[in-house]
Amino acid sequence: MPRLRLRSGLQCLLAVLAAGCQAIGRTPETRAPALDARPGKELVENGSFEEWNEEGPVGWATGPSPEGAIQSAEAPYGFLAADLLSGGDQYTVLWQDLRTEEVLPEARLHVSCVAKAPEPNQLALSLSFLVDGERTKETRIYDGHGEWRTIRFVVNVPAGADTGSFSIRLLRRPGYDGQVLADDVSVRLE
Repeated sequence: MPRLRLRSGLQCLLAVLAAGCQAIGRTPETRAPALDARPGKELVENGSFEEWNEEGPVGWATGPSPEGAIQSAEAPYGFLAADLLSGGDQYTVLWQDLRTEEVLPEARLHVSCVAKAPEPNQLALSLSFLVDGERTKETRIYDGHGEWRTIRFVVNVPAGADTGSFSIRLLRRPGYDGQVLADDVSVRLE
C-alpha cells in the first residue's frame, strides 16, 4: 500500500503560491528582494501592499471613499500592488502616518515607490510634516507612459520639524482613466 505524505498548511500555501506565480509567468526566484534588504530603518508599515483586510491595505487610510484602493496582482515586487481607484472629480488619496519617534532634525529620509499609470502626472508621491507649526511637503510626480517607474527623493529633516507629524501619501489625480498602480512604498531613515 502506498504511503500518503501529508503536507503542513505552510507547505500547501507555498505550493499554491508557486503554482499561481508560474501561471502568470513569475517565480519566487525571479522576484526582487524584499523591502528589508535595503539599508536604513523602514518607517512605512506594509509598503509592499501584501497585507489587506476588509478596509483595504493594512496600515493605510484612503479617501475620498473607503473604496479608494483595491488589490492588484500586477506587482513588480511581491505578489500584490495597490490599484488606486478613480475618485471622480476628486483626488484619491492613500496615506499613512509614519512611526517617526527616531527621526531627529537633520536626519535624512529616503522616500520612494514604484508606480504605473497610462500617462504622466496621474500619480504623486508626497511626504508631509510640520515645521514650526506650518505644514510642508515634498512631492514627486509619476512621469512614465504605462510602464513601472521608480519615484525617488531624499528629504533632509529641518530643525523645527515636529517628528510626530510625518505622513506619506499617494495621490491619484482626478480626470484620468485607466489603472493607476503603486507598490514598494518606502521611507527609510538614514
